[in-house]
Amino acid sequence: MRKILALVAAVSALALLSIPVAANSGTGPPPFFPDCHPLIPMNAFGPGMPPIDLASTGPCQQTGHFGLSVFVPQPGGPCPPPVPGPVVVVGQGNGIFHSNVNAADDWWTTSTFEGSADVLVLLGFDSSTGAPIPGALLATGHQMQWFGNSLNANNFVFHDTGNVSITTVATPAQTFDLHFADHFSSTGGNPFVFGLPPFLEPTHTVFMKASC
Repeated sequence: MRKILALVAAVSALALLSIPVAANSGTGPPPFFPDCHPLIPMNAFGPGMPPIDLASTGPCQQTGHFGLSVFVPQPGGPCPPPVPGPVVVVGQGNGIFHSNVNAADDWWTTSTFEGSADVLVLLGFDSSTGAPIPGALLATGHQMQWFGNSLNANNFVFHDTGNVSITTVATPAQTFDLHFADHFSSTGGNPFVFGLPPFLEPTHTVFMKASC
């Protein structure tokens, strides 16, 4: 599966998961790519994006811990303000990820995170790192989220789900629960195509659902 793209970071951003920058930090975010990963080609993120060129480290297994989750929800959605945005959700807690690559360079990863959920105004994105810039606190609460992917020579699957319970800091306070689930996958002989996001891949299934 030497022609399969390890694109967890890009899909995580689309799927409302963490925006990672450091490896196995314990208290920081999860790794951009784990140390255990398949071949990452130059055009992994498509035209105009930073080049990626990493040799496979497989076969291998890796387990790591992280403590920071940062994600930007899609604008709109079923929830009342402030979640329709633009906002950024920052959480401190307990996260763990597993990465497995076999001799064929097939790749499986999973991650889970549970911790706080602070909803802040999104002021923009850092021009050098792309990280969201948080502003004033709008709401606070608790979150749980799960992510997994599987890529091989024939097809791919990316999936995440999460629950966020928050209370606004404005008066009168409002409390509500957000549930989201996102799924990108292919069927038949349709491996991941370098440089294309999952929703533009051939013969695919895509859904992004949220409820409040």
